[in-house]
Amino acid sequence: MAYKIPISQIKSKNKDAGEYFFERATTRFFKSGYPKDAKVSGDKAYFVTSEINPNGEKKYTIREADLKTGNVRTAEGTEFHAYSTDKKAKEDMNKRFFAEEMPVKKIRKTKEVFVIQGNYGQGWEDVTEEEKFSEAKARLKEYNENESYPHRRITRRVKI
Repeated sequence: MAYKIPISQIKSKNKDAGEYFFERATTRFFKSGYPKDAKVSGDKAYFVTSEINPNGEKKYTIREADLKTGNVRTAEGTEFHAYSTDKKAKEDMNKRFFAEEMPVKKIRKTKEVFVIQGNYGQGWEDVTEEEKFSEAKARLKEYNENESYPHRRITRRVKI
């Protein structure tokens, strides 16, 4: 199961390993930006960095940090400056390295219907059913204007 760690932990491991990925001079030169947290899977942490390329365009890269050695590099199977938006880079990172944890979209098994009921002296009974709330509201108004018996609107779940 993936969890997040502060980027500061990766920074200190990288510095202890004698590398310069997070050094101030390095980040200034490449005009780099990085997040506060990284997602961990096994002994690797993944995060997205941004850099300004020589054309002045902001591009994004998925990075992989080895939590044992402190080495930070472009993630395996990805390319430097491969993404035009942070959102695209994060989506690809999640698909590539955290796919087993992606939430599965639930398929609805029921839907709501709006039922108009009337009480004609024998208890409440269904008069009509609408799929849209606005239509049910209009039907209730019509029944109340045209009949002297009480009417109400209820919501019911039915199997699809």
